[in-house]
Amino acid sequence: MNDNKTTVPFWQRFPAQFRAAFLSTVIVGLAVHLFAFSNIIPNADGLSRIFDEQQMAVSGRWFLHYASMFHGYIQAPGLIGGLSLLFLGTASVLIVDTLEIRTIGASILCGAFAVVFPALSHTFLYTFTASAYAFAIFLAVLSVWIVRKKPRLSWLGVIPLACAVGTYQAYFAVAASLALSCVILDLLNGDRDLKDTVKNGVRVLLMLALGAAVYYIMMKLFLYAKGVELLSYKGMNSVSLSPGTVWVVYREFVYYFLRPNTVNYIGIPMICAHWALIGTAGVCVLILVQKQQLHRQSLRMILLAVGAALIPLAFNFTQLFSVAKPTTRYSFVFVYLFCAALADQFWEVTLKKIPWIRVVACAASALLILLCAQVSNLAYTASATAHRATETFTTNL
Repeated sequence: MNDNKTTVPFWQRFPAQFRAAFLSTVIVGLAVHLFAFSNIIPNADGLSRIFDEQQMAVSGRWFLHYASMFHGYIQAPGLIGGLSLLFLGTASVLIVDTLEIRTIGASILCGAFAVVFPALSHTFLYTFTASAYAFAIFLAVLSVWIVRKKPRLSWLGVIPLACAVGTYQAYFAVAASLALSCVILDLLNGDRDLKDTVKNGVRVLLMLALGAAVYYIMMKLFLYAKGVELLSYKGMNSVSLSPGTVWVVYREFVYYFLRPNTVNYIGIPMICAHWALIGTAGVCVLILVQKQQLHRQSLRMILLAVGAALIPLAFNFTQLFSVAKPTTRYSFVFVYLFCAALADQFWEVTLKKIPWIRVVACAASALLILLCAQVSNLAYTASATAHRATETFTTNL
């Protein structure tokens, strides 16, 4: 019997916004990070880790060994780069689904931002762990996606979160940032029932707490089984909520986006783009509050204020227990992703009806992608040049 029905290709079975996010991540990732994927840029750690099984339980990273299995513990840039883009592309799809992004444009922006953010270039300089860290980012995003999309199975989100933190403690902030972004977007949507929003917020908060607890228990078990002690290197068990530490967390978060920073190669043009993007997002929020009469709902406005106040703490959570480094700040990308999701979710209410906001937001986003690509390649060039200069000096000596 002949079947005249055409078979739908596997790729087309996914929604268009998912395909757009994945392709954007892969294409932009190749364009920006190709140098790192086709060269070995030695650093102090990488020189001794051409082959390394990544047994890092002493640093609290008990899952790093298993996350590194994909590339066989060999520092192979091409393989590691391909795996990293696969994991990051899948994470972008989950982010788009979790934030409920529907438009192709916003999905493309999310995919591009997720792979071009400067913290990743510093991660790729540590080639021997890059794909494992990309896998950890995917796991952190997966944990929140499970809570949001499979509420009856919320407890399962604890497992990928614990593994993500067990790979690199900084990625707890990735899950926290995505979770808080979802809650704030729900609160800004007047069609969302406030009770359901609160329940979702409590559910994801419990998952984050349990995930951290499971990570800590597993870390203790691995230390006991291997007969080793935790190094003085700071971990999740050294979180400090002292007023001084919290103040630094807030200050450094604001400084990163709103003033030049030579450590992260952030100059005046990027700061201007940050001001433009964050400013238009703020205008959108004010318009949404006014048009949906949210200011008449006291409890919703209080929760919105609390959520906004927690943004620096959630996005920069890593600095509560670790010295700030470019590699620990990947969670900051959710500032860009939140702005993209905000524009998408409320397109009909704001951007579509106010053209100048749309123009400013699009221009700022394009400029940020270009500048982030520039910063990443500056990091690669500086690192490669430093190594060559040292090698040349040693040879001459």
